[in-house]
Amino acid sequence: MSAFRLEPIYGSPWAGGLAAVAIVAALVLLTPPTTRPRQRRTLICLRIVAAICVLLVTLRPSLVRTDNRPSSAALCIAVDVSQSMQLPGSVRPGSEQDRWTQQSLALQQLMSGLDSLSDNLRVVLVRYGSTSDVVSDGKVSDSAESLSSLLNTIPKSSRTDLAAPLQTTIDAAAGSPIAGIALFGDGVQTATTDRNQETDPPPQSIPDPQRIAKLINAMGVPLWTVPIGPPSSTMTQRDVAIRGLPDEMRLFAGNRVELPVEALLQGVSGIPVDVVVSWIDAQGKRTIAAERTVTANEADALTPLSIPVIAPEPGLYRLQVQAETQSGETLIDNNTQTTFADVREGGGRVLYVEGSVRLEQTYLTRSLESFPDLELTYRWIPRDTNSQWPIDFDLSASTRRYDVVILGDLHAKALGDRQLNQIVDRIDEGGALITLGGPWAYGTGGYASSPLNKVFPVNMNDTLKQSPDAELPQPQPGQTVKPIRVLPITDHRLTRVNDGDRTWESLPALPGANRWRGTRAAPGVQVLLADRDSRLPLLVIGEYGRGRVASLAMDSTWQWHRSGAANFHRRFWRQLLLWSLARDDDPNSEVRVELSRRRAPSSGSISFEIMSRGEAASSSDWTVTAVSESGQETRLAVDSSSQNADGNQVSRGRITDLEAGFYRLQVRSGERAAEVLVEKAFQIENDTVEMTQLGTDHGFLKRLSQATADVGGQSYRTDEIEQLLGAIGERRLQARETIVQKRRLGDGPGTGWPLFVLFAGSLCSEWFLRRRWGLA
Repeated sequence: MSAFRLEPIYGSPWAGGLAAVAIVAALVLLTPPTTRPRQRRTLICLRIVAAICVLLVTLRPSLVRTDNRPSSAALCIAVDVSQSMQLPGSVRPGSEQDRWTQQSLALQQLMSGLDSLSDNLRVVLVRYGSTSDVVSDGKVSDSAESLSSLLNTIPKSSRTDLAAPLQTTIDAAAGSPIAGIALFGDGVQTATTDRNQETDPPPQSIPDPQRIAKLINAMGVPLWTVPIGPPSSTMTQRDVAIRGLPDEMRLFAGNRVELPVEALLQGVSGIPVDVVVSWIDAQGKRTIAAERTVTANEADALTPLSIPVIAPEPGLYRLQVQAETQSGETLIDNNTQTTFADVREGGGRVLYVEGSVRLEQTYLTRSLESFPDLELTYRWIPRDTNSQWPIDFDLSASTRRYDVVILGDLHAKALGDRQLNQIVDRIDEGGALITLGGPWAYGTGGYASSPLNKVFPVNMNDTLKQSPDAELPQPQPGQTVKPIRVLPITDHRLTRVNDGDRTWESLPALPGANRWRGTRAAPGVQVLLADRDSRLPLLVIGEYGRGRVASLAMDSTWQWHRSGAANFHRRFWRQLLLWSLARDDDPNSEVRVELSRRRAPSSGSISFEIMSRGEAASSSDWTVTAVSESGQETRLAVDSSSQNADGNQVSRGRITDLEAGFYRLQVRSGERAAEVLVEKAFQIENDTVEMTQLGTDHGFLKRLSQATADVGGQSYRTDEIEQLLGAIGERRLQARETIVQKRRLGDGPGTGWPLFVLFAGSLCSEWFLRRRWGLA
């Protein structure tokens, strides 16, 4: 709309008018000094032209044009590029359209419809998965080209973080109004904080999409969501998954171990599913270890399984648990899970016999049961059952049922001379015995006169012997009740307990211990632990035949556990058990490698440490490679190297960016490049979190859009893109701005200079003619 108006000087039409009249009167009414009509008319015309110029400048006529146009704004479009977009986009039988195709068609329709709304509209195209980034930011035509290129790629992101695109669009549009945000996707949030708790750095917290949606609403910006894929209520998901298997296991040959796994059964209610456990040796030979059949009673069931298997001959194995593939399963990678098993020679079966219910038994049993490479059998023989003693455990050496026998606060008659002799024979053949302190242990329990006396590394007082049904006098014979501080007095691997800041000196005092007559003068007998003040022996070790014996005077190491030194307690007992079995956690090799975990998703990582000692510690020039099953080698970098408290050289690195499969980590020295010094197997798993979420979460997307309902937020189906375009158009109409264009005479050089030239030219011409004609 156009309008003509006058804008006189000083903003007053009266002042402007009076000034104009005065100027015109001065120029016109002052009669030129001539009587010739022709000269007079010429001079008056020139003065009238100058007067008109002055009049125009004084009144300042203007042409004002007003127009309503859409304001400049950014429309943000977020595209889901996660792996789940490759899943089915429809539940119709025979439909082969996946979610990526469904999303692409909807986006192309939206972009085509934006051509009519392109005035002052800037399109910000964002792709998102585990992270998000801006693909293009510009005109509709430019974004259409970028979208076409994006839709020709394959969605590969292993996670979906719905908060990421919302935050990215807000950041990308900073400094300009936002017309709205259109979020496409299946609505399944799979972004997690999955990491290795011991080695990976703490992750940044993942923002809540609903919180960001509320922030968008506060900004006055509508969020339009477009759910992709079939609603979960219309999908019949069918998936069988095995999970819960530990990364690695250390076992002893012949041990029976309970394998803890979980079977996730979805959409197979009432259908029997076969589960097979197999050993796979280093040559790839497969041996079936166990078979189970699982049947779910619900549509979505998580069934815990404990499958007993017997450890095979010593060696390195993969222990695989595989569930039968069901008809209609979309994802079969998660039907199998594998753990790495290091099966060692001999040992590992432990019999723990107690005569008293006490806290030492509770915490010791808990610690021993936490070791997967030990098979623990616990038996309690109450004193009030002494009329039925001896209790038969069949401890004969010929059966070799147990490799270590732990005797707690138990009278010797509970086992009887025959079984005590069997324990002696088993120790002579390579078994082990560990005895604990207690009121009924050692001399009080009659062991000084029993067949077992000859294997003990300590001398006992037989005069303290009590009948099993007797009430012990107070103070109890053979006991010291003053507080004792346990300290190592001999440097031995049993006493080198590495638990961070925890040391022997920091452990709490124990309430008492047994007293022996002394230690035996025999080869191999050593006092390892003693009371700090009295030097009372508390742990004595020795040998008998091919076996080993350890005697502890204390019966309250549980106090270490209760005082916050639980790891110290576990490690001490583990080292004692491994010593008894003639095994050691520290390998004899000068070089060893440790992995933070033996299984990792393809999007994750595994850190490794190369520990070297002796001559090998002087070299840090390591060649580290990951070798796949096909023999392809990938060189890995060693990032750092340092020396630990034990004087060992530790070199560190990280395994990343490997394809799914089984690998062997091989370590070579620069000086011995042809020789593999040490190797360890690991697995990179398909990162299938996205592909296991077969359903969609349209409800979540609707809740996000409803958070901005006050400003027009809404959820649209893929067949409602026209309605979405209508909502965008309506939003653009609401955001129109009035554009005022004013052209005032003299404001610009196009009108100012001609007016000035006309004014000056007319006056100069009038003066020139008067001089020429000889007028005053």
